[in-house]
Amino acid sequence: MIDHAVASRAISQLFRFMLAFKINRFDVIEADAQKILTTIGWPDDGRASYDPTEETQTIVWDVQSLDHIEDALDIVAFLIEKDLIRGDRIEVSPDDLANSMAWPMERFEAALSDLLALRVDMIDDGTRTDFFFLHF
Repeated sequence: MIDHAVASRAISQLFRFMLAFKINRFDVIEADAQKILTTIGWPDDGRASYDPTEETQTIVWDVQSLDHIEDALDIVAFLIEKDLIRGDRIEVSPDDLANSMAWPMERFEAALSDLLALRVDMIDDGTRTDFFFLHF
C-alpha cells in the first residue's frame, strides 16, 4: 500500500531540490515512497530556436532517507535566493555558507552533508545516464 503522505513529502522535497537547477516545469509521472519519476523542463533562454518540448528531462529519484533533508533544502532555498548556484556548483565556500546560515555548526554540517549526498538520476531512452547533484 502506498503511503500518500510519505510520497507527497518526497515529491515536495524533490521539487525543492530541483529548483536549484532553474526548472520551470515539474510533471510527476509516477510516485511512491521509494521512487519518484518526473519530467522537468527549463524556460526559454532567449534562443531563436527554443522548443519547449526539447527543453525537458526525465528524472528519477530513488528517495533517500536523509535525517537532515529539510535543513538541506533550506540551504538550497538560501542559495537560490542569493543566486549562489551556477549549474551544479555552489559558488560560495562552505565556511562562508556556514557563516551566512548562522546555524549551530553541528546543524549546518549535518544539513550540508545531506545536501551533498542528494542525487537525482537522469533518464534517457529508458536508461539512467547521468545525475543532478550539487557540489562546491
